[in-house]
Amino acid sequence: MAAPNQSLPNNFDRLYLFYGSLMDSGNVASVLDLAKEPVLAPARIDGYRTMLYGPFPALVSADNSSVSGMVYRIENQADMKDHIAELENHEGEDYERYRVLIRFDDGSEEWGWTFLWVGDEKELQEGQWDFEAWKQRWG
Repeated sequence: MAAPNQSLPNNFDRLYLFYGSLMDSGNVASVLDLAKEPVLAPARIDGYRTMLYGPFPALVSADNSSVSGMVYRIENQADMKDHIAELENHEGEDYERYRVLIRFDDGSEEWGWTFLWVGDEKELQEGQWDFEAWKQRWG
């Protein structure tokens, strides 16, 4: 399960697991105003599942579940504060940055961040967000 949010040293290498539209590298580049599309790595987090907030996925805690996504690594420390602020702005007030253990497809693990739903759970519906359907419509 996730560790509480906490400050990390400035040199901490920032990893973000995206489970929605930011699984698309072009969308990440657009949101963060990057000169080129980043390389994303497949991974998962355990102890969570997604529900639907309208057309968007919302991450909630759930035993015996896992969520797959893509990981973005903020490489340039000078960009960290700006990228974090841009990601938080993109996600909105119903999502909060939360520290999680990321399990990569190659078997390695690293602590990183994702965005957890903190809005009213009554606004969520059962269902799965479909990345491929999103790409066909918006990507």
